[in-house]
Amino acid sequence: MSDLKKLSHRERQAKFEEIFRSVGPHIDTQPAKLVMIQLMISLRMEGLIGKELTEKEMKMLRVIHDSVMLNHEKRHDALKLAQRLLK
Repeated sequence: MSDLKKLSHRERQAKFEEIFRSVGPHIDTQPAKLVMIQLMISLRMEGLIGKELTEKEMKMLRVIHDSVMLNHEKRHDALKLAQRLLK
C-alpha cells in the first residue's frame, strides 16, 4: 500500500471506495463496525497502521473511533458514506 501515497486525492478516494466495497459486505452493518472499518482502511492507506495492528495502533484506532462515534455530525457523515458505498 506504500504506492498509494503517490496517487492523487481522487485516485486515493476511488481506491478507498473499492476496498470498502469489497470488505463492507463481509462485515456486520452495526454503525460502530462500519466506522471502524472506514478508519482502518484510511489509516492503512496512509501508512499509519500496519497489516498486523500493534497495541499502540489499536489504542490510536479506539481513540479516533470514539471521537467519531461521540460526534453526531462525524458519525452521520461516516455512516452516510458507508451506506452509499454498500448500495
